[in-house]
Amino acid sequence: MLLAACKTAASLYATRFFLGIFEAALFPGAVFVISLFYSRGEQALRNGLFFSTATMAGAFGGILAYGIAQMDGVRGLHDYPQTAHFLSQDERHLAVKRLLVDAGPATQDEEFSWPQFRSVFVDWKVYMHAFPYILTMTPLYALALFLPTLVREFSFDPITSQLMTAPAYAVACLATILVAVSSDHYRERGLHYAMPTLFAIFGYVLLIVLEHKSATVRYIGLTVTVTGVFSAVPSMVAWVSSNFGGHTKRAVATGVIISFGNCGGLISGHIYTQGHTTRGHIISLAMLCASFCLILLLKFLYTRENKRRRNLTPEEFEKESQGEDLCDWHPAFVYIS
Repeated sequence: MLLAACKTAASLYATRFFLGIFEAALFPGAVFVISLFYSRGEQALRNGLFFSTATMAGAFGGILAYGIAQMDGVRGLHDYPQTAHFLSQDERHLAVKRLLVDAGPATQDEEFSWPQFRSVFVDWKVYMHAFPYILTMTPLYALALFLPTLVREFSFDPITSQLMTAPAYAVACLATILVAVSSDHYRERGLHYAMPTLFAIFGYVLLIVLEHKSATVRYIGLTVTVTGVFSAVPSMVAWVSSNFGGHTKRAVATGVIISFGNCGGLISGHIYTQGHTTRGHIISLAMLCASFCLILLLKFLYTRENKRRRNLTPEEFEKESQGEDLCDWHPAFVYIS
């Protein structure tokens, strides 16, 4: 509403600045709250349902923009499961028990922990999640910003281009939910992150190779790209919330990783420039290829660490169990790969 009232560039920049500040915590906050109430094998679907609204917004946004263009001349705060006021005592007990069975003692702490806070910045997993995240989110932001422009290059007029973004987002919304359901069903994250990324890679290859083909063929390639990039997100964020134990550590790690990925928004605005669409496709393709490799590497590292922990002797297990606030570094913690 305030954006509509802006009359100068300075007021627009200031409004967008404060909007960004207050909006920044929404996505990581939602991912964290979901992790408080659902087991690790249930989080991808909930994140998928939450994120699918973004693709639905894209679909309806295009339709809305089309409608507006035709109007020319016309005038609660969250709780922890242990203290959730909206749950009965039996429901609170069940919620805590489910999470305890799923992730062990790492779910029991409630108070803010400075050791957990500091541990985030020395944990290799944070950086191994952050880099593929920004490499995925940058093409996603670029598509979100430039999709009507990309569609317009298929010889649609500006108004129709807005309308034609809706089918791509609708397909992406459905795919996002289906991938999330599968990810939770198989209790697997890495491949459910990697395969949509590979699907998006295939879409970009189509856009590059079929640059001079018919508009229909290129539109299909663009839809494949949008579907792949957007449907990777639920497994991506659920992977983060699933593999960091301790409420403080999980909250901070989620915020750090998603904040790092949001920097992709700064990059995305420079990927596509007038007259150089194919170059933008190539840049996005390269990013997703790098992301795909890092995802597979991270899955391998998680699988290897789980195997190492399973093979610990009782003496080794006891030794690694010593200390406070071990969270996911506790040898009893099993990573979801």
